[in-house]
Amino acid sequence: MKILVAEDEPKVAAFIKKGLEENHYEVDLAYDGLSAMKLVSQYKY
Repeated sequence: MKILVAEDEPKVAAFIKKGLEENHYEVDLAYDGLSAMKLVSQYKY
């Protein structure tokens, strides 16, 4: 399963990503709403 994490704090985003990846999820990060919307239009989450 692929998950998109939209979080503007890089340390918080990295912490969330690490936890999800340890549970075998594929994770993309977006640090702002525009980037998140761009990723959502390109990939299925």
